[in-house]
Amino acid sequence: MREKILALLRESPDYVSGEEIGGKLGISRTAVWKWLSKLMEEGYEIEGISRRGYRLISTPDKAYPWEIQPKLTGDWLGRDYTYLAETNSTNQDARMKAEAQAPNGAVVVAERQCQGKGRKGRPWLSLSGGLWFSFVLRPRLLPGEAPLLTLVTAVGLVRGLKQYTGLDFGIKWPNDILWRGKKLVGILAEMKAELDGIDYVVIGIGINCAAASVHEEIADIAISLEEITGEKNMRIALFPVILQALEDTYEEFYRDGFTQLRQEWEQNAVILQRKVRIHAYEGEFDAVPLELMADGGLLVEREDGERLVVVAGDVSLRLKENEQ
Repeated sequence: MREKILALLRESPDYVSGEEIGGKLGISRTAVWKWLSKLMEEGYEIEGISRRGYRLISTPDKAYPWEIQPKLTGDWLGRDYTYLAETNSTNQDARMKAEAQAPNGAVVVAERQCQGKGRKGRPWLSLSGGLWFSFVLRPRLLPGEAPLLTLVTAVGLVRGLKQYTGLDFGIKWPNDILWRGKKLVGILAEMKAELDGIDYVVIGIGINCAAASVHEEIADIAISLEEITGEKNMRIALFPVILQALEDTYEEFYRDGFTQLRQEWEQNAVILQRKVRIHAYEGEFDAVPLELMADGGLLVEREDGERLVVVAGDVSLRLKENEQ
């Protein structure tokens, strides 16, 4: 009913009376008022004038399911959709849904995370104004292939962000999307698997959308889309684009493998052929990443000329201001 009332308000060029809304939807004027009151509680600005009716003034920039799902054109990502005003961690929520047999593509999105985390258990400050979401994947892959999903996710995010903004973004191995050296997006993948197959993978993504979503403590290393584009209140328009780009990229990966996506990853990488700091199981050292391997590892050359493949770890770099 909520969606139908919103559709009537949006379709009308003028005020719509409670009687007209009730007549079209087959509900009483009292029920109409209750729904309008609920919408206003949810952040919709609705103007009501006696003997004229109601008019929608503005829509809150919140990823409500009734705002996002009608805009989805894919088959599975986001068809099962949970919106939360606040939660400890969307990854935790998505894992719980996965354990309860949630389908492939089930999404959990929250306005705010109280205990969001990044890789290695690092805290992820998730203030209101970002897109903080996680989803369940049930891929037909071997556990050793699961790390590729983080890289595939990065490619899908860059595609979606470019489609929405028209801008190019950089990928930092293994799980960050950057703009001019500052972090815009983080990715966290968690898996449950047996030796012969994957039960599920939960992909958690945090996108800094509003400037207010970037805490002052990390303002020197992070950036928001609002700061990049000047656009406010973008999440309702952005989120369906991101979800569709991700679904398309996963489908391409499942169908064709990683070869072409690997090339696309390298084209968008900001670390190749430049000196960086490697944080890996082997220790910390300076090296030049040369290429991304077919299994997702990073081939690097140390200062003494030794070459090795880093399978798990992180990379530190500071880009010049004019680089992406």
